[in-house]
Amino acid sequence: MMPVYPSLPRALAEALVGVLWFIEASEDEQMDPDDAVKVMEGVAQLFSQMSGDQRQELIDLLRA
Repeated sequence: MMPVYPSLPRALAEALVGVLWFIEASEDEQMDPDDAVKVMEGVAQLFSQMSGDQRQELIDLLRA
């Protein structure tokens, strides 16, 4: 059976985007707004610590 994704980084990038879209689209009854903000801030902190090359790699993965 062939893997769905050509690489682990691509699979993880797509999973991250899916989770972030879910959080963004969730109503207050589905997810506590404070928890949603904590998750989004954590991801933003991670992105801010990436090198320029790493951010570009992520952008390229998401474009693909």
